[in-house]
Amino acid sequence: MNRNCCFETLLDDIIALAKKADKEELEAAGETGHAAHEWIENYIKAIIEEKEDRRLELLSKFPSDLRAANAVTAALEWMHKHNVRWIRPSESVSPENIIYAGTADGLAIVDSCENKECCPENIQRQVYARRLEDE
Repeated sequence: MNRNCCFETLLDDIIALAKKADKEELEAAGETGHAAHEWIENYIKAIIEEKEDRRLELLSKFPSDLRAANAVTAALEWMHKHNVRWIRPSESVSPENIIYAGTADGLAIVDSCENKECCPENIQRQVYARRLEDE
């Protein structure tokens, strides 16, 4: 009987550690996302405000978190690939009926899929753009 008690205690400890690790990973992912979004938002603002010195400064100082830096690199590649021309910086987007909410990273002219209406990556942008037009 003593063996079962020790096994159950060990199992309880393993489960507790797993739950803690999951929470820590979620918090780390949130910090990574925040760092990436903050950098991208600052970069977009530098472009819109035509602050070339600030834009170059940001390009020389990527986020220290490797995952955030990878997200920034992916965003820059996407902006270049789709010839993004920024018009407005980020802002909160939330409808009155609260079916969706979020933060639009910015309003831009984007060269993307040939059929812009059907391109899956445009769905979120289309929803946000319609909400911004309603304001």
